[in-house]
Formats: sequence, structure tokens, C-alpha cells
Amino acid sequence: MGPRIRILALAPFAPSVEATHGGARVAAQLLERLGERIDVTLLCVRNEWEPSVGAQLEQRLHAVVEVPRRDERHALSRVIRWHRARARLLFGRPMWTDDVMTGEFRGALEDLVERWAPDLVLIIYPIMGCYLDALSSLPARRVLIDPDPASDAAAERARWQPAWGRLIRRLDARAWRNFERHVLRSVDAAVVFTQRDQLTLAKAAGATTIVTIPFGTDFVERPQSPPSDEPIVLFVGSFLHAPNSDAAMQLTRHILPLMRAHRDDVRLVLVGDHPPRDLPESEHVVVTGAVPDLAPYFAQAAVVVAPLRLGGGMRVKVVEALAAGKPVVASPLAASGLAVTDGEQIFLAKTHEEFAERIALLLDDPALRRRLGAAARAWAQENLGWRPVVDAHERLYRQLVDQG
Repeated sequence: MGPRIRILALAPFAPSVEATHGGARVAAQLLERLGERIDVTLLCVRNEWEPSVGAQLEQRLHAVVEVPRRDERHALSRVIRWHRARARLLFGRPMWTDDVMTGEFRGALEDLVERWAPDLVLIIYPIMGCYLDALSSLPARRVLIDPDPASDAAAERARWQPAWGRLIRRLDARAWRNFERHVLRSVDAAVVFTQRDQLTLAKAAGATTIVTIPFGTDFVERPQSPPSDEPIVLFVGSFLHAPNSDAAMQLTRHILPLMRAHRDDVRLVLVGDHPPRDLPESEHVVVTGAVPDLAPYFAQAAVVVAPLRLGGGMRVKVVEALAAGKPVVASPLAASGLAVTDGEQIFLAKTHEEFAERIALLLDDPALRRRLGAAARAWAQENLGWRPVVDAHERLYRQLVDQG
């Protein structure tokens, strides 16, 4: 499709297929495949507890620069950070910007801009828009990847926050509205995963083009997860993401008791980093924390659930479970962006009672579990491959670069 172009990608985490955060896994898979066609340099912030980018992705990219996040393990450092993040609200900056704004990252960015002169800058997550001013002298095109409209997510956190913390969250939500609008209007195009998110951001984006490009998953390239007859119900998600913490609470407090009234041998397994301290562990609830590989947990689960009622974007957990060939019970919001049919490739549920009923139905019927899992796998192989996704990204990038 023409000569190779040069892209500088900015990320607030280390993209890695071993990451516990779904967004980091998706970013790693996308960048790896783009690197086969385009010269990509990655500049990212990395927590010491996160897996690094990894050798496989590094081999596909032109260069990788990982900037360590501030070391704030000590109590005094955490207190300083707490006050610093809230002080940023006075200047209209979302609190998350405190995690990614460092002099070291800015220096590395300015060096790459001057030394490498990319044709296009790829901003992965709006938060990295806090470095737009460092790109002011660069004539390169700019593309934002916005997996989950940040202003909507911040507003939801404010609504669900306990009364004592609501004021700060409301200020953060207001900062996000202004910040996200500024970032959207400062780029040449924005990529979202669902039509729902495109409509959500249309007004804030102004004249900026918004393109919907769903993501794929490498789970379609792996062997199908075997059916399981164990009465295990699995939920997966990073609990640093508020919608996942909320879903886990719904499962443990409301849905599991209804399931146990039908089957007292059912076990709920919650997989993800930084689980809330008040998640109740018992013989019926297993909280694993972060795990290096999801495959064994998919293999042992009879049913995968996603009772999400907050957030936007496509849900990595649902995409991976469908591609693994597992029967999935999800809320309509969790299935957003996926052209699946209730009862054919997935079971949809809205209320706690509906979730419990559909999970119980699947636990009691091995043939139904196998049929639903096989249909999910077949649909994923047809719809969740990476080639059309990467084709769409490359077309967009080349079109913008060609426009000068």
C-alpha cells in the first residue's frame, strides 16, 4: 500500500499480551500487527508491577521507550500524590494526568519528535493528550484511540461514589469533559470501538472525524477452550476500572445468592488485578488477583459472566470469552459493539434475577453450554480476526499522511 510510514505511539501503560488490563492486551496486539506494515516507535509509561512490552512486540516495532512511573510505594509519597492529583483539578486537569505527566516522559517525547520526526502521532487513550503541547512544532498528523469515552466514565464514577467522595469525583468529571473536548478537537481523527461511543463523542469532537473500528483478539488464533462441567462461573477484569469493581459487587452480593438458591455447589471465580478489599472470599467465592494467563481459568469455567452496567467501548473480557468458545451471559451494555444474537452466540440478561436464571440454565444443561460455546467460537473466528482491523487502521493513517 505504498512506502512505510513512521508512527509515534504514546500510551499510559506498557502494551503487553501478558497484561492484566484488557486495554493493554488489545493495544499490544494492534501495535504488533501494525509493526509488520508500518515503522512504529512506542513511548509509554510503565508501572513497576506491570509486565514489560515483551520481546515479541519489541521485535515488531522500530523502537520501544518505557518511562517508569513515579515510585510511590512509601506512605509519604502516596500522600503527596493524593494532594497533587486533587490540586490538578484546580487547573482543569483530570486526576489521572498526575500518573502520566512527568519531566522524564516529556523529555523522551521531545527527543523523539526532534530526532525521529514521525509522520503521524498515535495517542492511545485521551489521557496522553496532556502532551499535545509538546507536539506543537511537529507537522505530523494526530490520531486518538479512545476505547471508552473518558468523560462519560468519570461522570458515572461520580454518580456511584459514596456521598463523602462525590464532590471530588464531580470536579474530576467536569475536568474530563473539558479535557476530552480539547483533545478531540486537537487531533485529525479519533478511533472508537462502537457506534454508541461515536454518537457519545460526536458533539464534543466538533469537526474532528470519528471513525468506528472494532478491535480483534488473538484468542481466535488459539485452540478453543475445552468445555467444562465444573460448576464454576468466571468473571474477568482489572479492578482498577470502576465498572469491573461494580460488576463484581453485583455478582457477590446479589447474583451469587440467587444462583446458590438453585445450586449450592456453584463457585464464583473473580480474576483481575487490584480486587476491592471488601470483596467477600469464601468457599463459594475465589478472588485470584492478577494472573499470568487467562487460558486455564477459561478452561475450568462452565460459564463466563459480564454483568456490567457502567462504562463504554467494546469489552475485552467478552470478546476473549466468545473467541475462546465459552458460553457467556452478559448485560446488553457488556455486549455493545458486538453483532451477536441473544440465545444464539450469547445469553443477555439485565436484572440480577435474569442473570441467575440464565447461568443456572447453562449449568444444568451441558449440551446447551456446548452449543452456545461452539456458536460463540464460530462467530468470533468470522468477526474478531485482526486483519480487517489493521487494514482499516492503515487506510486511515495513510489517508491522513497523504493529505499532508
